[in-house]
Amino acid sequence: MPNRLALVAAALLIAAAAAHAQDAKAPAKTKPPKAKSDTTPKADKPAKPYENSPLFASDTVIRITLTGDWKALGGDRDTLHPKLRPGTLVYADSGGRVVKIPVDLSTRGHFRLSRATCSFPPLRVSFDSGGTKHTLFAGQRALKLGVHCNNSELYEQYVLREYLAYRTHNLVTPLSFRARLARVRYVEARDTSKVTERWGMFVESEHELGERLGGKVITARGGLYDDVADSSAALLGLWEYFIGNTDFSMGALHNVRLVASPQGMVAVPYDFDFSGLVDTRYSSPDPRLPIKTVRERLYRGPCLTDEQVAAAAAHFTSKRDAIKTLYESFQPIDRGYAKHALDYFDDFFNAARDTRRFARSLKDSCGRGS
Repeated sequence: MPNRLALVAAALLIAAAAAHAQDAKAPAKTKPPKAKSDTTPKADKPAKPYENSPLFASDTVIRITLTGDWKALGGDRDTLHPKLRPGTLVYADSGGRVVKIPVDLSTRGHFRLSRATCSFPPLRVSFDSGGTKHTLFAGQRALKLGVHCNNSELYEQYVLREYLAYRTHNLVTPLSFRARLARVRYVEARDTSKVTERWGMFVESEHELGERLGGKVITARGGLYDDVADSSAALLGLWEYFIGNTDFSMGALHNVRLVASPQGMVAVPYDFDFSGLVDTRYSSPDPRLPIKTVRERLYRGPCLTDEQVAAAAAHFTSKRDAIKTLYESFQPIDRGYAKHALDYFDDFFNAARDTRRFARSLKDSCGRGS
């Protein structure tokens, strides 16, 4: 209960500060509950206006070379105490100038960090702000780098599939993490003749997400769907159902981040590799759920009225053509998978045509993802 009180109080204070910084006065729906002063952020300084980072200002593929001790990093599997190992990131800018940036490399994650799942672990690339000025990575502190996991064409396709999931989410709502696709050359620092080239993707940091939405990411757990703005809660639930994802929990902050913004508390999901859309070989639903495969959709979002379902479904349907264009025009993806993904989306769109029946089907399992 204390966590939830801190969450709500923090959300209201941050939203008020952000609104004040923008000279906007939004009427509060509820009074903030009492909370200890050391659990709530200070709201006396106006928020800085968001400046779009160059890294996520474009969707073109970037080509980079990462040099590091990959043998040592491959052995770093401690989820609680990741080691920072020095490395170098190199890319050519738009004028052809070679840019070299010192970085720290570390492993991250949980399931994909296990050797049983991935021979090549997920990475975090950390930057010194002084070394990124006037570069593509200006303003970045640390970024997740989604990697190929295992050395096979199929696992490279998984990176592309999840990247398209992020891009699809961007089409559905700006309340989403952005991603930038990269073609990465991994060079072994101990022996530079050892080079591997694979697809990867940088994912927008939580800090940048919060700034872009005019607020701040909240780390207090225990939140309920009722704490989140109605439109955001509906979008979260329908999005996860749209892609067939049950691997999330808002209350536990599992694959979901909460942002206190001038529009209220919003929920932003991430990590879609366990969804039916991405359909990885290693994914499976929680055995406590009444589904056998991740391809089966199960709604775990908030309980919605028929009107809310109709509005949310109509919003998704309005993006149908844009989503189709995205998958049909994205050349690196396997053509068979692209058709498979669009057929999967069509199942959703066809079911959503009868909004009353669709709403009834969602009520059978609603509220289980909080």
